[in-house]
Amino acid sequence: MAKSKSRHEAALALRFRFAVFITVGGVPMLTDLRFQSVDGLDLSRGISWQNSQPFLLKDTQVKTLSLKRGVTSILNGDLSALNVANAGQVALWQDRLVACDLLVVNLNRINVPQAAWLISNAVLKHLSWGSMEGDANEVLIEKMSFDYTQIRPFVL
Repeated sequence: MAKSKSRHEAALALRFRFAVFITVGGVPMLTDLRFQSVDGLDLSRGISWQNSQPFLLKDTQVKTLSLKRGVTSILNGDLSALNVANAGQVALWQDRLVACDLLVVNLNRINVPQAAWLISNAVLKHLSWGSMEGDANEVLIEKMSFDYTQIRPFVL
């Protein structure tokens, strides 16, 4: 049994080469770290040219970070902390915004962090569960999109 578990863990290590740590309203979502894809780690700045001289503009451009994962529950079948937080946001979708901080960490093949990106004050803008087909044997994919203006990359 221990041997098959270690093979399973090795397979997970190969499939998940990054982790995403999310804090919603100051509460860390420690059960939700693994996502199938991360898209939108973008750093840009505004530049204005006057008389052939560059000047920085205040960056207020809104960017979008997208996370995809299979819809999950924790081991005992309960909803995960992130699912509960998302359900709370959906209940107040038209009334309230909740700021999230996201730390995306790139991991090497032995799960040692190599690089990280801190996205501060992101706001959940979009939730999608895609399409479902009765004859397909696929995992339901949940996509979350966050709008943000601040990202800080780190090399570890």
